Amino acid sequence: MFSDVDFANCQCHLILITVYAQMLEHCLGIEFYITLRKQDVILTVILEYVEVCLATNNVPQALRLLDDAKSLLLQMFETNEENSILSLYLTAKIEMFQSRCYLESGLFSEANKKLKKAMSTLGYNFPQHKFMIDLKSTI
Repeated sequence: MFSDVDFANCQCHLILITVYAQMLEHCLGIEFYITLRKQDVILTVILEYVEVCLATNNVPQALRLLDDAKSLLLQMFETNEENSILSLYLTAKIEMFQSRCYLESGLFSEANKKLKKAMSTLGYNFPQHKFMIDLKSTI
């Protein structure tokens, strides 16, 4: 079906970036009228936009969006304590994206720190010493 199509000059990522930028601008433009239930839509748009930015190596834009996502997440869950599991998951997801951004930028130690923090947020601790790695692999 697609054997005759030339994808060498594919503009998919450019189209996606344009669409997500406009969606985010639209959502933030009506932010005054948004209730707590609609903030999760904005957060979803931001995180999907971050994925597109990383696919196109636009790391600075991705980091800026992740900062916005983190502040939005704090707003969402400062008044609502019952969704703490969701809050932890989304916090870890943002930290994982930050780790990926640092990795793409060549900041390996920062990427490692963010990855460890994200995994710790989810309740996973990776062993750091060879003895513990060997012990965990035998269990």
